[in-house]
Amino acid sequence: MGANDGKVYAVKPDGSKKWDYATEEGPLDSSPAVGADGTVYVGSYDSYLYALNPDGSLKWRVAESVWTAASPVIGPDGVIYVGGYSIGYLSAFNPADGSPKWSVQVAE
Repeated sequence: MGANDGKVYAVKPDGSKKWDYATEEGPLDSSPAVGADGTVYVGSYDSYLYALNPDGSLKWRVAESVWTAASPVIGPDGVIYVGGYSIGYLSAFNPADGSPKWSVQVAE
């Protein structure tokens, strides 16, 4: 889960903390999406999309040109989709390395 302190938290089945990861800037309003391989994807107010390994370590992060505080979603093909709050963009990213696939402005 994302929190006001700018961290992403993972919890164990018993509710205890498994790990946390601090983004560059908080609060973190985005709800993480979890891929089939356990990778955790989360957008942050610092305009990065983060991919975290199942152990909480950084897999990659990619700078978005827009405020990426929206919750990412994972398509059936594994592609990561995230919207930018500030100027209405929808972007798609490669789950392996965060490379951008495309971006389109959907609202002004």
